[in-house]
Amino acid sequence: MNYNEWKTQNTDGALDQYITICRKRRQVIDLSGAALSGAALSGADLSGADLRWADLRWAALSGADLSGADLSGADLRWAALSGADLSGAALRWADLRWAALRWAALSGADLRGADLSWADLRWADLSGADLSWADLSGADGPFTVGFFGRYFGIAAGGYIAIGYERHSYEAWLANYEEIGHKHEYTADEIADYGAWIKLAVARQRRIEGATN
Repeated sequence: MNYNEWKTQNTDGALDQYITICRKRRQVIDLSGAALSGAALSGADLSGADLRWADLRWAALSGADLSGADLSGADLRWAALSGADLSGAALRWADLRWAALRWAALSGADLRGADLSWADLRWADLSGADLSWADLSGADGPFTVGFFGRYFGIAAGGYIAIGYERHSYEAWLANYEEIGHKHEYTADEIADYGAWIKLAVARQRRIEGATN
């Protein structure tokens, strides 16, 4: 049962009660579209929960388990997510402006089109995260962004996304010319993107302390 529906039947019921009931019944925690602005959910187990389009502005979610949760389109502006587990979470088109994501686990997260402008991603784990079309304007974290040419590029967690193309560091280094020709880039454009890719990969490998 969706939380909003449950709440109409349990007017005095608290959010933690709903979560506990869902866990006991082995049901999906359905908080889609819920008004949870300012909710106190630090350390909560919300793994696999449905939080699509939920209002989570200023929500306290530090240390929460949101692994595999669906937060597509959720409003997470100013949310406290430091140390939260968001591995494998769906965050497509989520609004994460000014969110605190320090030390957050975002490995394998789907952040396509997410607005992360001015978010604090310092020390976050972005390995394998898909940041295609994400907005990282003013954000701080372990990534490299290039704003030039036809499309902007984002390098993070072992992958680079440029326009509709997303590949591993190695694949871009080996095939950027071929990819450029496929999209009918000019020789100068391919040279520019190639130079940025090499710089971005070198920087990311220093940041990530690995050989992705």
